[in-house]
Amino acid sequence: MSLPIEDIKNYHLSQNEFETMYFYKAELQTICRNLNLNTSGTKFDLNQRIIKYINHEPQSNSLSYQHHAIATDLKLSTQIINGVKLNQQLRTFMADHYGKESFKFSKEMAVTIRETKANNDSSITIQTLIDINDGKLSVNTYKDDASYQWNQFVKDFCADSATESIHNKLKSAAILWKLVKNTADKHYSHELLKYLP
Repeated sequence: MSLPIEDIKNYHLSQNEFETMYFYKAELQTICRNLNLNTSGTKFDLNQRIIKYINHEPQSNSLSYQHHAIATDLKLSTQIINGVKLNQQLRTFMADHYGKESFKFSKEMAVTIRETKANNDSSITIQTLIDINDGKLSVNTYKDDASYQWNQFVKDFCADSATESIHNKLKSAAILWKLVKNTADKHYSHELLKYLP
C-alpha cells in the first residue's frame, strides 16, 4: 500500500479514513517527516500527530522536555521531564526503593512518562510513578490498549492461512475490525471472514 502522504497534506483524507488504514511505525515516521511533524515516540504518538494534522489541530510540542536538564542522580522529587526514561537507571532506583532485587515497569508507568513529556508537565515526578505503582493513583491506558488490540487483530488475521490469497490484507482486516472494535471480544476469529465482500 502506498503512503497517502499527498492526500493527508491536501486534507483529502478524513480521520475515519485514516484510522481504517494500518501502518508500520517506520511508515508513520515517513508520513510525519513529509508533514514536517515530530517523528519521535510510539506508534500511538505518531498516529495522534497525523490525526491532529488532518483535523487542523495544533500540535503539542513533545520535544520541549529535551530543553530541561537531564537528571543524573534520581530522587523521589526528580521531574519526569528531566530525562527520566524506562531504563536500567530507573529500574535500579525503583528496585532499591522497594528493597527488591529487580523491578518491572507497568504499562501505567510507561503511559504516564510518555504523556508527561508530551505535555511538558513539570508536576510529575518519580514519586508520582511510585504512587501509581502503589495503587494510590490510577492511569487510563485505554488508548494504548486499543492500539495493542488492533495490532494483535491484524497479526492474527494475517496468520490465518485462509487469508493468504487476500490481496490487501490490511484493508480487509480493517473492515473486520470495524465489526469487533466496539464489542467485548476484540479478537480475530476465522468465522469473521464471512463478512468480507
